Amino acid sequence: MSAAAPTRSRRGRRVAAGLAVVLVLLAAVAAVAAAPGELDSFPRARLVSHAQQDRAPRWTRPCWAVARWSGYTTCLHVAGRVVWRQGHDGDGDGDRHLFVVSRFHMHVVKLPRELPTGLPTVGDHVDAVGWMARGGHGRTELDAVQLRWSGRLARGRASG
Repeated sequence: MSAAAPTRSRRGRRVAAGLAVVLVLLAAVAAVAAAPGELDSFPRARLVSHAQQDRAPRWTRPCWAVARWSGYTTCLHVAGRVVWRQGHDGDGDGDRHLFVVSRFHMHVVKLPRELPTGLPTVGDHVDAVGWMARGGHGRTELDAVQLRWSGRLARGRASG
């Protein structure tokens, strides 16, 4: 009978430790999901002329260079926390992707091959501007033209 008592005690400690881990993970997920951020959009048709650009929000500036001839319809701005980073280009076309949580939503940020290899890591706050595109997975994604993180700035061309 005394041999059974330590087994129950160990089992109780394991259950308590398991519950503690689950609670910590839930708290971490809640903290990331509740992270503040920004999501803005602006129609390309209102960025074509210099007069329109002068009246447009300042964050749209990276979209101006190609607004006149672009096939895209919307300039996007996403600011939030990186929760996943594609370490390598799986399909060989040179681009990479970030998953960014902002305002309780997950956003896919497509990074063109021109951007440097030293990219943001999980947990970094990023600020991305680019064109709204439909990803191969069917979700809307931001095809980045400019990316800011940790005091760094990277610029590229939209791939679409």
